[in-house]
Amino acid sequence: MEGWFPGVLRPLVKPVFAALINDRLRQAFGYRRPAAWFTGLVEGALWVRKWPLKWITFKPYPVLIENSHYRSYPSGVPAIEERGPKGLLTQLKGEITGK
Repeated sequence: MEGWFPGVLRPLVKPVFAALINDRLRQAFGYRRPAAWFTGLVEGALWVRKWPLKWITFKPYPVLIENSHYRSYPSGVPAIEERGPKGLLTQLKGEITGK
């Protein structure tokens, strides 16, 4: 997860993650328990963050699949028949049409 963040924030990833997980998971990962003030700070920051996000959204409501954007398919989701190896698709089309 550290790779998702800019280099300046990477040292904070492990302590913040350790503050958000429970004791058993923290022990399994080998993380130390952060100070109570740090855990409170992280949880408080997330609590404060949720309030503006409640009213500020960039997604249309309701979120419909037809309104979804797929980075893998910029021109839209193709029909399932159009996916796959070309040779296999040609063979399958031939079997379906009887050629």
